[in-house]
Amino acid sequence: VVRALGSDRLIIHTYHHADDAGPLRRYEYAARITQQYLVDYIIAIDDDLIFRGPNQLQRLWDQRLPNGMGCFYGKTFKRNMGYWDSVVAPGIRGVTQGAHPEVTRWHYCGAGLSIIDAQFWRIWDSHIRKIPTQFHLVEDLWSSYLLKLANWDSYRVFLNVSDANYFPNVLNKSAALWNRGNMRKSKQDFFVWLKDKCGWSVGA
Repeated sequence: VVRALGSDRLIIHTYHHADDAGPLRRYEYAARITQQYLVDYIIAIDDDLIFRGPNQLQRLWDQRLPNGMGCFYGKTFKRNMGYWDSVVAPGIRGVTQGAHPEVTRWHYCGAGLSIIDAQFWRIWDSHIRKIPTQFHLVEDLWSSYLLKLANWDSYRVFLNVSDANYFPNVLNKSAALWNRGNMRKSKQDFFVWLKDKCGWSVGA
């Protein structure tokens, strides 16, 4: 990618880390970028998502909002329900098909395809040490909680995207983080912890 797309107009940096801190490193890198450069917004794109059709990145950029995080995938929770069975909009397959267009706000913002006001990392930096170590791999739940804490907007962006993990020959061999080990339990446990210990109020 660097060889194919890098140029004087587009500078690409690659960063590697030896530990398995997972997506938390994405947030740490974004925080470092906002400290080094004048940045208005940060865009995050997972490597298992495929843009269908032209200008999808422009469409994402056009949906940016100040004091907000726009995410392609998210969840809207019902009261007293768990993380995995509480979603109003369907799972990622439904989202890629544009299901429930009336759902325009998320309680949980999945960071895998998102655009966020760069000022968010001031909030992130002031709270990062409060994440319990056992939940470092579910950092997007933490950021969703912080958006609520700061009274920021967590909203849905509409794009034409496919998730490679749901291709027929991939599903049972997916390397997606949510499909690993005890991730399903970790997400549910952290969801409950945020509600019980931090007062994260979600649900209609």
